[in-house]
Amino acid sequence: MAIKAVKGRRTNIEPTRNPTARKVRLTAVWTIDHEPLDSPESEALLRAYFLDIIERYHRRPIAPQEVDDAMDEDRTEGLAAWLLARWDGTPAGCAGLRAHGALTRMYIVPEYRRRGGARLIVRAVEDAARRLGMETLQIDTRDDLVEAQALYLSEGYLEVDPFSDEEFAERFYEKRLTEN
Repeated sequence: MAIKAVKGRRTNIEPTRNPTARKVRLTAVWTIDHEPLDSPESEALLRAYFLDIIERYHRRPIAPQEVDDAMDEDRTEGLAAWLLARWDGTPAGCAGLRAHGALTRMYIVPEYRRRGGARLIVRAVEDAARRLGMETLQIDTRDDLVEAQALYLSEGYLEVDPFSDEEFAERFYEKRLTEN
């Protein structure tokens, strides 16, 4: 079942023949739905995710081969759920749910950020986890991903002691899903 949310945008329409023309409110819609991990949209978003986090970590442009190597080394498979977020039908974000109850591969395409999509996709992953009977959702992230940290805290996640020894996991968060 798709999740839909409306986020408004305003634009000015210059009056031409109608001197009473005023601001018009246009709406754009986020939709979030389950998607096959091997669909072209999923693969493109995963590649963009890896490119983004690797470039941010190394603070330099990344060669396509480095992205390929990272994707091969850190496989995205065996997920309990994989969700794609679309902004007016355009693939704009993704997130996965691991079978042990951890959010993974959370990503919003830069030009679609600050439109509420990240918050919506986190909530959609929580809903998928609840449907699967999970009581807790865990998230780990790096120290430099401060936007992610702020999002998780604003969504009711608590910072907890490390629950994994993943190489790039530096901050750990957890949320009880049965309390909501």
